[in-house]
Amino acid sequence: FKNWMKDNATMPSATVTLADQDNDGRQEIYLHGGQINSVAAGPQRTRTETWVSVDGAPYRLMAIAYDPSVCMYHWIIDANQFFRSGPNDRSFMPALPYYQYVIDSQTLKACWTRPNEIDELRSFARFRLALAYAYNQDPDKAQQVVKKANATQPDALYTQCLNVWWDSYKPTHSITESCSAVNNFVTTHPETWQMLTDYGYTNPTFGPEDVCPDLTKVYAGAPAACPLSFAEQTDVLLHFLNAHPSDLQSLGQYVRTCRLASPTLGGVGATQFISGSLSVIIAPIYHAVSEDTNALGPDHSQGRMLVFTPNANNHYTVTLNIPAEGAPLLLAAEDLNKDGKTDLVWADQVCSDGNCVAKLHVLSYDEGNLVEWLADPAQMPNAEITFDDRTPGSGQEIIMSGGYNHFRDRLPVHWQELWESVKGAPYHLASIAYNPVDGTTCLRFKLREANVAMANGPEAGWGSAIALYKEAISNNTLRPCALDDTPGGQEITLLRGFARFRLAQTYAYSDDLPAAQSAVDALANDMPDNPYVGLTQKWWNSYKADHNMDFACQAVTTYASAHPQTYNIFSSYADLVPALGASDICPVYQMTAAANPTRITGTETVTPTLPITGTETVTPTTPVTSTETITNSGD
Repeated sequence: FKNWMKDNATMPSATVTLADQDNDGRQEIYLHGGQINSVAAGPQRTRTETWVSVDGAPYRLMAIAYDPSVCMYHWIIDANQFFRSGPNDRSFMPALPYYQYVIDSQTLKACWTRPNEIDELRSFARFRLALAYAYNQDPDKAQQVVKKANATQPDALYTQCLNVWWDSYKPTHSITESCSAVNNFVTTHPETWQMLTDYGYTNPTFGPEDVCPDLTKVYAGAPAACPLSFAEQTDVLLHFLNAHPSDLQSLGQYVRTCRLASPTLGGVGATQFISGSLSVIIAPIYHAVSEDTNALGPDHSQGRMLVFTPNANNHYTVTLNIPAEGAPLLLAAEDLNKDGKTDLVWADQVCSDGNCVAKLHVLSYDEGNLVEWLADPAQMPNAEITFDDRTPGSGQEIIMSGGYNHFRDRLPVHWQELWESVKGAPYHLASIAYNPVDGTTCLRFKLREANVAMANGPEAGWGSAIALYKEAISNNTLRPCALDDTPGGQEITLLRGFARFRLAQTYAYSDDLPAAQSAVDALANDMPDNPYVGLTQKWWNSYKADHNMDFACQAVTTYASAHPQTYNIFSSYADLVPALGASDICPVYQMTAAANPTRITGTETVTPTLPITGTETVTPTTPVTSTETITNSGD
């Protein structure tokens, strides 16, 4: 078998169609989609890619057609692209109707978050329309644009900028001199470029030198060469970035041309990440030539996370270089949890045995230090990662959905995890839910849902954990699923004893001591031979004396260590759920979550040791103790 595709046909949120639309007797492949599920992506356009097999050769990309957009900003992007390609085409004519349509259209809409977006974009279009006419050696039409701008938008900042340009251009017709005058105006009026600099990381950024570019200089150099090895990626990207400062559109095109990113791996963005400067973020990937490498990303790829920050002279330097274990996917670059600090969110895709595990990273930069803003390691096989604002005012939650299509030739195991940041604290696992298979769920999975809910009790309340433990006790459709030789009946008995013990604990921690006493008594009366009867009574006799979690759980640990039948069952599920030992049976919680992250300096190249947060091993912060944190690479 051979791969009959030239390059990778990948697209997020895509539908795929096979059709013979050119009537040549052969079917083409049509991919339609392209929306990235990221909060900070900005206004996006869906597109159709056409892949064709010419004379039976491997399918290759023949056309990209963007869907019509009512976003005025998208028309500005297209106009700017035509404007910048003018020196190559020796004509600025393609840009003119685009700028004119932005000015005249009454149907184009604002698609971002700026309050005066339509007026800003329209005034910018007038300035660029006059500049394009000047480049096309048509000063009379440029003058008409100037007059119209002063008549319709006299107070707009770009009308002022246009007047400065015209006053310099009119006597000499020198674009170089008139753009120099504009650059002086831009220096004292930074809003001219700041209004266009951030429309999400899927869109080009915009800097002061982009307002009135001298295009004869911009296009004077030879095309940049692609990096030829993984080792030289950083230096080559830094060189390109300093040759094209603030031109994120050219950078994105260069990264895609060199196959350093795809819709499902890598990424390019810009945000105020370090010291208030507009940093450029690049997640380049490298496809290893040989399969006999340590490249653990999809299709034997590898990559890194790079952050470039400009100095006072707008010269970029590398301020963060994190080699990935596999290949990275940039997910977001913004203040995700509304704590006043920018978060860089990415997933490290690490593949083995036919599964790719997404290992989530949330990096926050604060006062010169980089912080891994995760309370516990977050990872999931074959995961899709999205964002949602389910609790107004708390920022975005991170949702990981995935699992195994088949686990060791058994039924599929899929689940969803919700990670949230409470009051700006590091993101922690707030809830987990397993998908039922054939209408049923494994009892051990239901217990994990309950255990995670219990771990969030100090912040979220105990009601959810109580309901889940009750379901684990009473729902007879929950099935055994141990992967060893443990008999199904024995497994169910042990796990239900554990659930009754945890139910009593949860009642006690919620200050409902009568309910806790009833749960303890019910276990002894209903399941007198269960190994958890003695353990639960040991805990309750210690806890009810002075309500001290630590002392009561120390007694449980001692008892469990002497009775391994109380915890051996938890090692019977391989990588699907975490194993619990004697010290994990009885969790102790901080009743108020605390955030005290370990910080490291982010200006050095770090070693690929996970969690990757710097040049030293970092212990993740833990707002509450969780006994259900997965650290195995299989989950």
